[in-house]
Amino acid sequence: MTGKWTQEEKDQLVMYLTLAMKGQKTYSKEELTDKLAWYKMKLEGRYTMAQIIYAMDIFTDSNNQVPVPSDIINILNPVKPKITQTEYITAKENWAREGYKSHCYYLGVMREFEAQEGEQRNEAQPITDEKVLSLVNNSIKRIN
Repeated sequence: MTGKWTQEEKDQLVMYLTLAMKGQKTYSKEELTDKLAWYKMKLEGRYTMAQIIYAMDIFTDSNNQVPVPSDIINILNPVKPKITQTEYITAKENWAREGYKSHCYYLGVMREFEAQEGEQRNEAQPITDEKVLSLVNNSIKRIN
């Protein structure tokens, strides 16, 4: 379940963050309150408390700072590696070498690269006022 956090889950997060912040010697009541609000805004409704604490544990195994929400998101939803242009060219050459088969691994790589490039072009669109307003409204809803 990824809905609103229960009081017990909030207490778990407070305990984990307090321990992590004390371990980093960055603890202050104000900073903890701010960090909790940030976590709530970015993570509540997206992940369970167990997932968040798991990601925090993974992060602090190899980092000497308290994770920010984007660190947690990257652990729980890692970014798929992009296919490079070199890999695309190699796949194209291998596809030709195999006789342009319609059900070929290399054709799949080429199609995935082309889709990836199309997504990048779409993501490069200018930000409109509607997009900004949508982001702001979603953030305000998560805080409340």
